[in-house]
Amino acid sequence: MNIQVVMEKAKSELPSYKLVGYFEKGFPQYKRKVLCLMLKDKKLPVVDEFVLRLYKEDMELSDMASCLGIDFGLIENSWYNLEHYGLIDTETKQITELGHTYLQEYKIDSYEKLEIDIYVDALTGKITKNNNYMDGRSAGQINISVLNPLFRFPKIDDINKEQLKKVIADYKLNDPDNFDGSLIEILNIEGRTTHYKRMYVFIYCSDDGDVQFLVYEGIKRYEEYEIALKKLEEKGIAVSEPKMGTYFSEDSINYIDKYIDENKQIPPEESMNIFNQYLQIAKEEIHLSLPLIGDCTPPEMLIYTIQKRLKEGIKINLVISGKEFIDTHQKNQYEKIIKLRSQNDNLKLLHIPSYNNKILLVDRKNGIISSFSKHQLDLSTSKHGITEYGYSLEAEQVINCIDDMFNQFNKEEADSVSLDHGQLKQKIKTIVQLVTEFDDHVLPLNKVGWTAGAPIPNVQQLYDVPLCKSENQFKVFISSLHISFVESLDNAGKSKNKKGYFWNEFKQEFPDIHKTLHKIRLYRHSTEHTSLDDKNKPTYFGFLEEDLNGSLPMFVEKGYLILQEKLLTELEASLRNHLQRLLDV
Repeated sequence: MNIQVVMEKAKSELPSYKLVGYFEKGFPQYKRKVLCLMLKDKKLPVVDEFVLRLYKEDMELSDMASCLGIDFGLIENSWYNLEHYGLIDTETKQITELGHTYLQEYKIDSYEKLEIDIYVDALTGKITKNNNYMDGRSAGQINISVLNPLFRFPKIDDINKEQLKKVIADYKLNDPDNFDGSLIEILNIEGRTTHYKRMYVFIYCSDDGDVQFLVYEGIKRYEEYEIALKKLEEKGIAVSEPKMGTYFSEDSINYIDKYIDENKQIPPEESMNIFNQYLQIAKEEIHLSLPLIGDCTPPEMLIYTIQKRLKEGIKINLVISGKEFIDTHQKNQYEKIIKLRSQNDNLKLLHIPSYNNKILLVDRKNGIISSFSKHQLDLSTSKHGITEYGYSLEAEQVINCIDDMFNQFNKEEADSVSLDHGQLKQKIKTIVQLVTEFDDHVLPLNKVGWTAGAPIPNVQQLYDVPLCKSENQFKVFISSLHISFVESLDNAGKSKNKKGYFWNEFKQEFPDIHKTLHKIRLYRHSTEHTSLDDKNKPTYFGFLEEDLNGSLPMFVEKGYLILQEKLLTELEASLRNHLQRLLDV
């Protein structure tokens, strides 16, 4: 069930409150295997029962074998069983009171061990039977953030026996033979797995600032979880964690102001429905703008719809905006869309560093533009909630919006690349030679040079790097470049006890070379992390602005190849310039 349907249900619960946030969360469930001691009413095996009845009639064991027509060994086994059950006294050889009771009721108490799979809710402590909840990996793959637990991993004393009895009764409905009997004792509990239950969370706020959670699975409300979420907040664990990056700090998102008309504001659930409807009704072309924020990460259904519409011949222009991915899942989803671009010329992608609004325009006549609102929350830990409101666009506004926000699709590519395998190898060999010459000239001057007189490391791997036609190939290239030229310089400074050599003396004397090496360093970090630390972000974004007009390379045609050629060209040029300067001195 989609969130729009549940949203309609939720808003009737608190009519005087305003919706200030909504999202899907994984609620933690401890998956455990419990070993129980059960008391069962049990009938004796057929032979044992005949032996007991015949013995009551004073028949000798030797006569029973011929009477029943079975081997005497079976009669002896049954006799020992009857003694073991306490139906015959081992000393007096008389039928016990328990034996006589069995002959009247045809059942005997039996103690058996039973293993039961259960879930213990880590927020409420409630015990339920085994369900198909998500594991942590599955939650990550569909980008559902998970809540922290309120309760520790359960031990035997933490298990509520009355709830466990109800779980056993539930299992018994489908398997009455194995789950028959009464719970006597919990013997052991095993397992350390945590799974997650998918739930919708809505945040509502009154005019005087009172904040309330509503939690749903489908259209069923869970008030016990609403209490648990408040407890999480009191413990310093945020329930609302919107991933918006720097979206609200950029002026570019104010583009929507020219279209906002309060009378046309569309509430969140209706806005989502219109967005999906417009994607389906397009007959010729779709213009779509998605900012790199958590709420706009393309879900699987959107990717499927894009693929379907492309197969139907619809042209799609997609603008992605924002300087970086909000998380790894978002990057993975866009990789799927990039793959569609490689398979269909009707899909055009453009990435720009400044955030745009979320926009959908179809067939140059229908459109909707979204405004994301940030709401202050009077909660112990969560600070903000996010809501999305839509605004319909008239046909004339749609045309204007296309001219304003999608005009760059008509521009020719500014960068071209000519690097081939032969040129790549030659450039690397030239740079290796130049670095060696640089070290020979500078080492006598400052006692460090580039490698402190040592050979350049990793040279053979550097010679074997591929042309960068993919991100993985760029990772191989930039890592090799970093080891051979950046790490070697760092290590040379350390070997001569010059701490910070790269950032101080080398940077001051050779600023152009330093800049290119710094670029190599940050590009290499970018291949290992979805987001760089805040200290390095401005410099990294500046390098991308120089090299790819601020676009992320995966969105640019031959983007990684362009970076490869530019890095090698810059490094070679800066080395030649400084070597010439040294020779001229």
